Amino acid sequence: MTSRFLFVYQTLAAGGVEAVIRDRMEILLADGHEVIALFLKDRGGLSLFQPFMDHVRLFDDTESAIQYISELQPDWVFHFDTPDLVSGIAKSSPRSRQVYEVHTTLPHSLKRLSRTGIKKQVEAIVVPSQAQRNLVQSTIGTDLPILIVPNGLPDTFYQKISMASKSGSPIVLWIGRLEAHKNWRTYLKISAMTAGKPVNAQFWLIGGRHALPEQHLMLWSQLKSLNLVSNFRWFPEIPRAKLPGVMQMAAWSGGCLVSTSQGESFGMVVLEAMASGCPVVVPGLDALLELVHHGQEGFIYPRGDWHSAADYLTKLLTDPVLQLQMGGAAQKRSLSFTARASVDCLLGQIAELERGQSAE
Repeated sequence: MTSRFLFVYQTLAAGGVEAVIRDRMEILLADGHEVIALFLKDRGGLSLFQPFMDHVRLFDDTESAIQYISELQPDWVFHFDTPDLVSGIAKSSPRSRQVYEVHTTLPHSLKRLSRTGIKKQVEAIVVPSQAQRNLVQSTIGTDLPILIVPNGLPDTFYQKISMASKSGSPIVLWIGRLEAHKNWRTYLKISAMTAGKPVNAQFWLIGGRHALPEQHLMLWSQLKSLNLVSNFRWFPEIPRAKLPGVMQMAAWSGGCLVSTSQGESFGMVVLEAMASGCPVVVPGLDALLELVHHGQEGFIYPRGDWHSAADYLTKLLTDPVLQLQMGGAAQKRSLSFTARASVDCLLGQIAELERGQSAE
């Protein structure tokens, strides 16, 4: 039986949530379902949805979006950290069943969910990890079912690129927005701790295209003060379709991915690196502990202990055999988190909700 799905998110950029929506859409469309992704603000992410752009809608105001949804009459509406349309849909499309997905770990965003009364208008909350389930339960408290649907990756992350792209120096990757909770400044400090000692690695920062100009200036100022300019590269944006190649290049170069995040609901970038055969050095966040086993797919350093992070990074960069072993283990581990498995889990959770309603 096919269904009509609507995914709602505040911004159309090229971030992790948009990637989750896009990958989920691809599988559901292939299964014969109808799928629309609706966004309320354009931040230049439409190209992420190739070749499914006909299934994307962008509205500048909530009234127009509600009117469109009342005509669409979706069976299921999934709101990704976006409460703006929940009440309007409940009034204009009462037959549409609503679910709220929580991917943010920011306290003010979670508390906003608690204050808005949305919990009374949706049937369930969906989260991508047990860690996020615990966070939601402890922060907002709810009698609603909190369903875990892990994120997944499409098959494209396992397609190999040409070895001709191999770099001569180890490449260390950091990928994310130039925001405080992603903690990019600490990545620069870790890079400075390990630069040239003893391997002359390249340190890449990918992200920050939509950051404020003063944040760009801050980045360059810190690079200069840390004497990192000569072996540092900043890419404001790399299309997601090209990320597997970049990550594979880092893996083949003898490098890895470093995370300095202060909060993760799942760790999509970490999983993407692992799928590309790239070992990881990550903080001991609960969600990342569900993805990475210390000493197997990479290293987990205590939260806030940047010296340990630098030590683990140095160990990976100076031990090619270990780096290769961890890269292989990382790719094997990532196979537990495919887009197909994610959608199957989602559909299974929906079926449980439908059976619950039938029982009533």
